[in-house]
Formats: sequence, C-alpha cells, structure tokens
Amino acid sequence: MASSQADSAEEAGAVERPRRRFGRFVRLLVLGLVVAGAIATGVSFWQDRTLNKIEQTLEQGNVAEANRLVSVYLITHPRNVRAQVLLARTLVARQQPLEAIQILTQVGAASTAELHALARAYMMLEQWSDAEPRLAQIVARDGTNADALYELTTCRVRLGMFEQAVESATRLAQLPGNKARGYVYLGTIQTDRKNFQKAAEAYAHVLQYAPEAKRLEVRPDEFFRWYGRALLHSNRPDDAVVQLKRSVEILPAAETFLELGNAYADMGETEHAMEAWQNACDRDPVAQDARQALANSALQSGDANTALKWLQPIAAYPRLRSGTTYLFQRAYRMLGDQQAADKWQQTTESLRKSEQVEDTIANILVDDPNSYWAQVIRAHRFAALGNWEEAEATVRPLVHGDETDPFVMQLARAIGDHGEVPPITQIPLKKF
Repeated sequence: MASSQADSAEEAGAVERPRRRFGRFVRLLVLGLVVAGAIATGVSFWQDRTLNKIEQTLEQGNVAEANRLVSVYLITHPRNVRAQVLLARTLVARQQPLEAIQILTQVGAASTAELHALARAYMMLEQWSDAEPRLAQIVARDGTNADALYELTTCRVRLGMFEQAVESATRLAQLPGNKARGYVYLGTIQTDRKNFQKAAEAYAHVLQYAPEAKRLEVRPDEFFRWYGRALLHSNRPDDAVVQLKRSVEILPAAETFLELGNAYADMGETEHAMEAWQNACDRDPVAQDARQALANSALQSGDANTALKWLQPIAAYPRLRSGTTYLFQRAYRMLGDQQAADKWQQTTESLRKSEQVEDTIANILVDDPNSYWAQVIRAHRFAALGNWEEAEATVRPLVHGDETDPFVMQLARAIGDHGEVPPITQIPLKKF
C-alpha cells in the first residue's frame, strides 16, 4: 500500500516537472517578446523622431542642414523609404532634379509633399507634360494649395492648354492672399491669347488688392506697362496713357515709351507721341518700332530726309522687319533713288513671306492650340530650345506611319536623333 502511494507520487511529480518547465518557457518567451517589442518601439520612436527633425529642418528652409542630416542617417539606414524621400526633397530644394526624380520614381511619391517635389523636379527640367498631371493631382487633393495652382497654370501655358490655364489661374485668384497674384497670371494668359479686354479687366482687379503693384511676381513698372498695353489694344488710349506714365515714372524704359507714344498717337496728340518715341530711341539705339513710327510720321509730312535720319542707324540691323524696310523703300523712292528703292523692295518682299509664315504659326497657337498642327509647332519649338524630352513627348502621338506628313516625319526623326530640326518655314501652310 505504501509502495503504491510512493509510485503514484513519483508519477505525479514526473508530470508536474515538464509542466513547470513549459510554464517557465512560456513566461520567458512572453518576457522576451515584450522586451523585443519595447526595443523595436524604442528604435521606431527614435527613427521617427530623427526623421521628423530632418523634415522640420527642411520645412524651415534650412536645406543644407536637412540634406546633411538625412545623408548621415542613410549611412546606417540605407533602405529606409522615408529617409530616401526626404533626401529627394532636399535635392529638389538644392536644384538637383535628376537625382530626385530617380529616387522618387523608384520608391514612389505618396504624400502631397513628395508628389510636389517630384512635379517641381520635372519643372526644373522643363518636362511640363510630366509635371502637369502630378500638380493637377495635388490640386485635386487640396484646392487651396496656392503654389501648386500657380505651377499648374505655368505648365498648362507651356503646353498650350490655355483654357485649363485660365481655370487654374482663376482658382488661384479666388484664394485669400493670392488674389493679386492670380489676376496677374490671368492677365498675362489673356494677353497671350490676344484677349486684351479680358486682360485689362484682370489687371484692374490686381490694383484692387495691390494699388501700387508691389509684392507681385512682376516688377511694378512691368505691371503698369502690361496694363497700359492691354488698355491700348482695347481701344482705351487715354486710360493706357495713365498706366504707361506710372510705368515710366518708376523706370523710363524704351519699350514703355514706345507704347506711350502709340497711345498718344491714337489720341491724336502727335507732338506728345513723337516726344515719347524719341525718348524710346534715346534709351535704346535700335528701338526699331519707335524709329519706324518716327520715320512714318516724317514720310506722311513728305520729309524723306528726316525719315532716313531715323532709319539709317538701324539699316544694318540683322532683324529688320518688313514694315521698316518698306519705309526705306518709300523714302528712297520719294527722293528719286530708284536703285536703292528697288533693293529695299526686294528685301521687303522676302521678309513679308517669312513673316506670313510666322504670323500664321502664331495665330494657330492662339486660335487652335490643341490642333494637330499646333502640336507640331510646339514640338518644333521645344526641339529648337534643346528640350528633347518635351519635344519627344509632344511629337510621338503625331506620327502615324506612312500617313504622317513628310515635314512631321522629318521633325520626329530630328528629335529622335537630337539633331538639327527642319526650318519652321518649311511647314506646309496649305494644310491648315
């Protein structure tokens, strides 16, 4: 009986010992997990704190220090995505877009700040078609992001998306603290589209918020010149004079005196007009338009010698226009010098042909900016500026195999080779 009880006790002890060992193991495991979790939490907290400090340093404008801190951090944490993105943002701020784009396209740009950095990097490279959709995405997330709206408008103007540019500039002008800024941009867009009355209306709004045209993204003298020109082309020369005089009071520039003279001429104030044009010539020895206006006035009075006095200083100017060469032709014919008149007539006829092409191209870009040939012209311009990426992006959808126009095919090949593009004068005007 005693022996049986001892055996039972021994068996119970044998069962209990593994249970105790297992329980101890579980407790140690739980303790280890807790410690590991605490360590991981501590490391994560430290990392977040470090990266938060770097981001704060960047947002405070201390780009060099942020770049230094994140570069040091990446030595020990080379695969940390947030650190890589912060490095890319500092690179954009340091005007190093290529490296930033490489990083952001690899790891992705998720947040608004990251997406904005990527868009700005593309803008630095003038890759407008890559920047525009990303900026549009930012604005869709936050319609009060003034900088994104301004940059989006810039991209759209560069891409010939004028209707969309007006829309984003209008939204910018509705934001508190950005009304003057937005209306300035609206005015410039409408001027480019030759909607001078709408441009003048936009510029008038600017002065409601910035009466002295200060703290704009354009100098005050430039703003008043732009406003005066819009008024002049809106058949309001008297109002134009007011704004143009404000401009020359700040900075007496030749270009502004030219516009002031034109405004006075439209008002019938010939003496004031000639004085303004002469002021333009005093400040710019070429001043082709002002000299042309003075010479034309002299010819209208039958004074060919005075006309030539104004024209001769620019006779060898390499960028004469047909309006100026025609005045040479008239002056020499009036003086009876037929040989000189014939020479200038030939020059005038040649210039008029090239100017006709230029005028047609300009009208297409304004009147039908989304058309096939407007895209061809824009691709040609990008290529001529050496912006091969944007030229390629623009011309690629225009090539349709054997049906492609020979000029467009030649242009596409030149862009693909980064070679010399065909002269724009060879564009087939008869097709549009």
